[in-house]
Amino acid sequence: MEEWEKRTGVYNEHHQLQSNTLNHNGNEYTVKDNIETILVLGLDKASDVDSSSYNNSKQADFLMLFVLDNNANTCKAIQIN
Repeated sequence: MEEWEKRTGVYNEHHQLQSNTLNHNGNEYTVKDNIETILVLGLDKASDVDSSSYNNSKQADFLMLFVLDNNANTCKAIQIN
């Protein structure tokens, strides 16, 4: 397993937010707590591909991002074209 794969969910101190607001293009946004995101991919399966290989020829034909707000008990789905 590659070293970057072992670091899932680990952030260095320079990636941590210093406040609960972000500024982007002159707009201020408040960062919500207790949010989870899940990316779902639909992959094509080719019969002649070595499935044990990390680098195979599969392609994503479906992308959907789910944003879960655990405080509000809501889920929003964002389809990515």
